[in-house]
Amino acid sequence: MTTIVDLSDIRGGDKKTITHTEGEVWLLDFWATWCPPCQRPMAHNQEMMAKHKEDWKGKVRIIGLSIDNDHSTVAEHVDNKQWGDVEHYHCRNGTCNADKEYGVRGVPHCLMIDTHGKIVFIGHPASRPNLEQDLNDLKDGKTITGEGCSADGDDGGADGSAGKSCKGDEAKTAIESFKTDSQAIMDASKDAVSGMPRAFLVLVVEGKYDWKTKDLSFKLTHYQVFVGSQEKIDGLKEASKGLRDSGKKWSVIERSQAI
Repeated sequence: MTTIVDLSDIRGGDKKTITHTEGEVWLLDFWATWCPPCQRPMAHNQEMMAKHKEDWKGKVRIIGLSIDNDHSTVAEHVDNKQWGDVEHYHCRNGTCNADKEYGVRGVPHCLMIDTHGKIVFIGHPASRPNLEQDLNDLKDGKTITGEGCSADGDDGGADGSAGKSCKGDEAKTAIESFKTDSQAIMDASKDAVSGMPRAFLVLVVEGKYDWKTKDLSFKLTHYQVFVGSQEKIDGLKEASKGLRDSGKKWSVIERSQAI
């Protein structure tokens, strides 16, 4: 973990620098006020910090790094949502070193740093169904494994899924199909997901260009992450079963946790 420089406080003032301290666990969350998928994860960050205010004090830091156009928009949004227990900074693309160094190509985008300052997770928060447990495990000196993790040399493929590969036109058609179908599911499930800490339908698209063959291919992986009551999970699984059809151009990773 490197020192993050040229951050702006959302209340204005001089540029800030944050450096990891031995013994601290960090969750860095790149987000934006205009990003709908960022809102529930950030609300969950606030819930975790409020819940563990005493036992995480001096041990766990959750840091929001907004890529909004200006810091005042972030401050107003944070105040309206009452997300003050999370540390918030403004990190507009190109103005701080973190977005370039940690591969931020879209939001939400998260990193977890262990007590020794090692980055042990990079990726979409949808790939971690129980961030609260992850942070507690890291606080207690344990390692985490699975998608997006680097603990003990794991490259993030612990679930065994490499995604499905397809060409450009196939990928384009699949992406448009996913957008249409997932939007319909989300529109129909707005009331059903109320109160659920996590309810994600995410399609991750990775492109690879072979310079020798001049071939461009894409790997598509669809995540379904549901955390909530078993009744709500079952309902969402039923509503989204069409996205798990074996004939789709993407592989599917399901992660659910009943609470």
